[in-house]
Amino acid sequence: KKTSPDEFLLTVTLPSSEKPVEMSTKISLGKAFDVSEMRGERKITLKGTLTALKHNRYHLRLTIVSWVSEKVNSTLSVEPDLALGESWNVGVVSSFISHYTVLLTLAPDH
Repeated sequence: KKTSPDEFLLTVTLPSSEKPVEMSTKISLGKAFDVSEMRGERKITLKGTLTALKHNRYHLRLTIVSWVSEKVNSTLSVEPDLALGESWNVGVVSSFISHYTVLLTLAPDH
């Protein structure tokens, strides 16, 4: 019988003044994650938890922190319901429109 996978790859694309920045991390169902990476001057943190919904859909609580300095930083918290392999987009209107994409796929070793 097929077991449902509990390891996923979360890929988040963040807006940037030059080209969008993509960051991926492995996450597990029901386990909190908190990962940071430096991208140039910018520290990007992804944190949250993934829980199962019905019919191959998953609920993600995600906070994306983009930090350059005390004055230049942003935090976005979203709670999308995701289907595997389908991009979820959110546009944030502040001084300019920025576009985030969240993608959930199976971890590569499945």
